[in-house]
Amino acid sequence: MIISSNKTQLTHFCDKQAYLVYLTIGNIPKDIHQKPLWHAQLLIAYLPTTKLGGISNKSAQHHALANLFHACIGNILDLITSHSETGVPMMSSDVTPSSPSSLATTLSRCLSPAPTMADALSALLPLIS
Repeated sequence: MIISSNKTQLTHFCDKQAYLVYLTIGNIPKDIHQKPLWHAQLLIAYLPTTKLGGISNKSAQHHALANLFHACIGNILDLITSHSETGVPMMSSDVTPSSPSSLATTLSRCLSPAPTMADALSALLPLIS
């Protein structure tokens, strides 16, 4: 699994900025991964931005922002990794119930006969909800 983020202007929210956090699977071919219409990436979180104006030292401000960002990403990853040992009951692509399995088995199930990449990534959504 690959988690990525980028800082984006949110024009519908008074020109505020946020870090959008995406989830994707590492073995998606590049020609599919780079086309937005294939939905190879799943938006899993918005992280608000702050300038931390109360910290006057620029170096301390930079480190505090980095620590805040990494703490937020850590919380998101905790939601995913907490299920990596026990698994999550999921429906397989042929709509038959499957028993809890490891994260690796779940990922391979999502990749094999899924009708679309969006369906495969949507199957991972219960891991982070």
